[in-house]
Amino acid sequence: MQQQATIRPISTDRYGHTVADVMCRSRDAGAEQVRSGMAWVYLQDAKGYDSLFSIEQDAKRQRRGLWQDAQPVAPWEWRHAAKAGRSPVVAGSPTCHVGPRGGRYTITADGHKRYGCASPQ
Repeated sequence: MQQQATIRPISTDRYGHTVADVMCRSRDAGAEQVRSGMAWVYLQDAKGYDSLFSIEQDAKRQRRGLWQDAQPVAPWEWRHAAKAGRSPVVAGSPTCHVGPRGGRYTITADGHKRYGCASPQ
């Protein structure tokens, strides 16, 4: 691709990584990744980037990129499950999961946790 990019550092995350806005050809590289289904909007880092949520919803509706999968698993859920030695939590799964603090939940079709299921399966 060999394109010039402009990087505007915003902050540093808890791991010491630079969090930045990246522009390439006057386009927001992060928004383009979300638009094409190459990236999820990470709630914890999305403050001030509200437009990304509608871009992600459009990518889901159009089934672009990762949204072609019937049950995509968010990277943070995948890592959390891997650390705990479990299979990843799948969106829309009727399975009752137990969180790190003992809360029981299922994952709704839109990827949100619904707390209060009876018992883990």
